[in-house]
Amino acid sequence: MQSTIESIHYGKPILGLPFFYDQFTNVDHIKKQGLGLALNYHDMTSDELKDTILQLLTEKRFEVTARVTGARYRDQPMKPLETAVWWTHYVLRHKGAPHMRVAGRKLNFFTHHSLDVLGTCL
Repeated sequence: MQSTIESIHYGKPILGLPFFYDQFTNVDHIKKQGLGLALNYHDMTSDELKDTILQLLTEKRFEVTARVTGARYRDQPMKPLETAVWWTHYVLRHKGAPHMRVAGRKLNFFTHHSLDVLGTCL
């Protein structure tokens, strides 16, 4: 996911080669958004790889979509470091910010893991 975010940040089209887990979903999303293309690692040929790379480099729609998406991604009120500093100060000002803590952390083991619901259903 980090390389996807980096590509979006810099407005570059993506060639996805998913191998496992969430990569398939991420690459499908990239294709649907028009940010890039995907190849199946197990079935691809050298010609398909070359043709797909050339398609990404020559078809303007990928470049335009990537640049527009990148511009939207970078349109933030603060830089990431400034945001991190602001939230650190916020937590310090509010003495640990207990009002923002997840309520689920106080649940007992059975409720937290929904064993009570599972037991009722069984």
